[in-house]
Amino acid sequence: AAVSVDFYFNGRPLVETVAASTALTVTSVAGAAIGQTVVTVVPTFPDAGCKFVYKCAETTAPTATIGSVLTDWNDFTNGATYEIANGLKITVAMVNVSTCVVVGNGNATIVTKTE
Repeated sequence: AAVSVDFYFNGRPLVETVAASTALTVTSVAGAAIGQTVVTVVPTFPDAGCKFVYKCAETTAPTATIGSVLTDWNDFTNGATYEIANGLKITVAMVNVSTCVVVGNGNATIVTKTE
């Protein structure tokens, strides 16, 4: 039996403009075990259609400019325990899930339990 498929489009595709929407407040506190930190961000949940991602660096917080596209960043879980070296700089960004365009950002210095 033959199979036939037809595709129809309703006009040209539209590109959405994602406006800068959110400044994130990022906090790092010592975790329960040595070398651990608990990182939180306010607002607690990302906007609809968005997710949180993060990246760390030694001297300056990674850049996540509003409107830019982020690709090699890690997914962030708010309030989770992470093993990140004390003193590193962390940037948490809120990105649109479908486009990875930054719509919010914030940063902090990592604080881990040392003793």
